[in-house]
Amino acid sequence: MVLSSLAIVLFLILIAGNPSSESKPSAISVPPLPPEPPLSAATILVPKEPVAKPLDDIVTGFRGTLVMTVGGSGGTEVWRWSSGPDGTIARSLPVADIYDAMPDPSGSWILGLRRSGREPPLLQMGIENDPAPVFWWTRSFAWHVATPGRVAWAAQRNAGAVATVHVGERVEAGIYFKPATTLKGFELVAGTDRLVAFDDFGFVFERWAADRSSVSVQRIGPTGEPEGLVVGQFVGISPDGMVAVLDGPITRLLTGPSLEESAVISSRYTSVVWAPHSARFAASNFETDSVDLADGSARRTVAVGDIGPTILAWSSDGRFVLVSGELEEKPVIVFIDAVTLGTWTVRLDSYPVAATVIP
Repeated sequence: MVLSSLAIVLFLILIAGNPSSESKPSAISVPPLPPEPPLSAATILVPKEPVAKPLDDIVTGFRGTLVMTVGGSGGTEVWRWSSGPDGTIARSLPVADIYDAMPDPSGSWILGLRRSGREPPLLQMGIENDPAPVFWWTRSFAWHVATPGRVAWAAQRNAGAVATVHVGERVEAGIYFKPATTLKGFELVAGTDRLVAFDDFGFVFERWAADRSSVSVQRIGPTGEPEGLVVGQFVGISPDGMVAVLDGPITRLLTGPSLEESAVISSRYTSVVWAPHSARFAASNFETDSVDLADGSARRTVAVGDIGPTILAWSSDGRFVLVSGELEEKPVIVFIDAVTLGTWTVRLDSYPVAATVIP
């Protein structure tokens, strides 16, 4: 299926400022999209047996449904693990050629990058049911941090070609999308420049030197204007646009399009995730195998064992923090009760990639 037919059937243009009007499919991109290669069949493997055990049987007090993408030797899966008397783990078919798969904030939609054989990378919608191609030559993407169904992606056909950012919105018919901006001086093919976040201020990129000797974080406005630029590595973003950046021995919290400094924390946080509808955040310290729970100036530290922790998500009620890691060379999730500071370590057979918790 060629991209022009996809544009007509599934991927119509999202029109800025006037939702009632639609532009022609021929206006799908500026500059014109490169020709798309033929799409080969995805590699589908045999699903594993579901675990008939609700999550609240394992973690005392947990409520809701954990939607999680995982990657293992069999491929990428989507787990929907629910609490309650009828709770269970529903696991999708593993797909061997999907990577970096992520659910949106609602847990309803899954996007991932696909690379099969010599095909260029492809942004693909859906893993569980009837996956559909969205955009060839996609190098990185990010769901909107606060609005379910909104997404942005960065694409570049080959080294030296112009890099572009597109924005889209998930609707029943597919993803309506439009070009947002071109990126002068960005190199996406080599992986030195990567879209890491998308919010109402625009786009956040992590930019590495070609020899990986240095890294910086840059904001790009909604129409492509360069804004704040700071030294450091991106480690998280809040729903209201605060960006966490690891800079040597410290972590900086930066606000607004210009990335103005809000706070400096004397810890090497490797991931920072904010609680829903709250200024509270959880941050992992890889060096000390601990998690800090911060609320204003107050911080409580929870040891999680020698797992190399990464914050995955908060529960939708703000009660639990979910932390992924590796214990005895096996993947685990640690659930931290933010009230009692109790912990539960759950062993898995696949490695978590991204997660959200819905009511």
